[in-house]
Amino acid sequence: MAKTLLKSVQDVEDFARGATFFGTGGGGPYDAGVALMKAQLEAGREIGWIDFEDLPEDAYTMCVFGMGSLAPITEKSRRLMAKMGLQGDGLDRGQMLAAAALELENYMGRKVDAFIPPEQGGRNCGACLAAAAINGKLTLDGDYTGRAMPELSQSMPSLKGKKILPIASSDAWGNVGIIDRTINNRMTERIGKYFGVSAFNGTGMAGFVLDKQQTGECLLRGTLSRCHRVGRLIREACEARRDPVAAVLQEIGGWLLTQGTVTKKEWRDEDGYYWGIHTVEGDGNLYRISFKNENHVFWKNDEVLVTTPDLIICVNPETGHPYSNSEIEEGTRLSILGCRALEPFRAPEVLKLIGPRNFGVDREYIPIEDVLGK
Repeated sequence: MAKTLLKSVQDVEDFARGATFFGTGGGGPYDAGVALMKAQLEAGREIGWIDFEDLPEDAYTMCVFGMGSLAPITEKSRRLMAKMGLQGDGLDRGQMLAAAALELENYMGRKVDAFIPPEQGGRNCGACLAAAAINGKLTLDGDYTGRAMPELSQSMPSLKGKKILPIASSDAWGNVGIIDRTINNRMTERIGKYFGVSAFNGTGMAGFVLDKQQTGECLLRGTLSRCHRVGRLIREACEARRDPVAAVLQEIGGWLLTQGTVTKKEWRDEDGYYWGIHTVEGDGNLYRISFKNENHVFWKNDEVLVTTPDLIICVNPETGHPYSNSEIEEGTRLSILGCRALEPFRAPEVLKLIGPRNFGVDREYIPIEDVLGK
C-alpha cells in the first residue's frame, strides 16, 4: 500500500498553504493547521494519505471535522468561559477530532479503517491528518467538497443521500454528545452548530460512516495531493523570485479577478457562522466579497461576477499566501482569484443546495468561464 507522507516541517507548511488556498476563506487558518501537524511530527507519528484504490474492499471510512464559527472569540465570551469553568486551552482540534472518532466507534460498535476530511482548509485538513495520526488510522487522498462549504448538507455524501448520522461531538474540555436522530440534514447542521457554539471555540465531530462503495460514490479524489502540490508551487515561485500569483493561476487554470485594498470589513458571528462582507477598492472600481465562513459571491461595482460553487480566493499579492477570512482586516492588500469548481459540484441537482440562491443572490448559477471567458 503506497502512502504519501509529510516528512518535514516544510512538507507540512506546503500542504497547509495549499489547503488554506482551496478553503476559499474558510476551513480554518494556515497557522492552526501547521501547528496541529507539527505536533504529530514531533510525537514521531506518520502524517499522510493513501489513494482510494488502496483501501481494503471491506473497509469503512469516517469523516472527522470541526464545527463552529471562524469569528474571533470576544472578551465577553472569554469571561463567560471562565464562569463555566472552561480554563486554559484544553485539547487541540486534532485531539478533539480523535476523541470524537473514538466516541463514535464505541457508540456504533464498529471500527473504521480510514478518515476523510469534509472539506479543504488549513485547519480542517490539518486536524483530520492529525486525528488519523493520533488514532493510528489511514487518511484518504480526497475530501467531500473540493473547497470549503459552511454546512454539512452541502457536502457530497449529503447531496447524494448518504447517511450522516450518528454524529459524535467532543469539545476541548471533554464534553461529549451524540446526535442520533434528526428530521433532516439541515436540523443536523443546526444542532451540531450549537454544540460548537456552546463550546465557544468549536468542537470536534465524527460522522458519515460509509463502506468503501458508498465512499467511492462521494469522494472527490486527489484533493490532498492537489493541496500539497499547489502549496509547494507557491513557495517555490517565491524562492525563485517569480510571481507566485501568476504561477498558481497557471497551475489551477484560474482568473485574476482584481488586486486592491480592503477599505471596509463588516462581520458578525451568528448561529455558529462567520458572516460578512469585504469591500475592496482597486483599478478605479469597487469590489465586494460576501462570506458565510467561506467566500461565496464576488461583485464588481453592482454586478455579480462569480458565485459559489466556483472558488473565490484571497491571497497576498507579493507572496501568494492565502488568507482565511478571519485574518483579513481593513487595509489588507489582496489579489482576488477565481477558479472553477470541481465538476461534481456543478451538477444541476447539486446546485439546488449550493448555488447562488443559497447565498442571497437571486439568479441561476453561471459558470465562471462563461462570465470571464475561457
